[in-house]
Amino acid sequence: MKDLSEIAAQIFFVNNGEIDLLTGAIAQSRFDQIIKRDMQLSRRNQTQLVIISASLNLENYLETKNQIDLNQIKIEVESELIKTHFQL
Repeated sequence: MKDLSEIAAQIFFVNNGEIDLLTGAIAQSRFDQIIKRDMQLSRRNQTQLVIISASLNLENYLETKNQIDLNQIKIEVESELIKTHFQL
């Protein structure tokens, strides 16, 4: 199986400080700001806040893909991230 750190290094996120340009997901720093603000509003208004989190476990995903070249793995993982973003 490919080394996971090698694969993870190939999958990178380019953002403009606001969104990830590949998936459209909010950049981490912006996400943290929004969550902090929403938590404060929720407490102040005594309302509930729901946060949905999704993660992709590369080890599980790659168990059956160990014969595929690194570029193909990168493409498939990026495709899964994009698909997940739009399904949420």
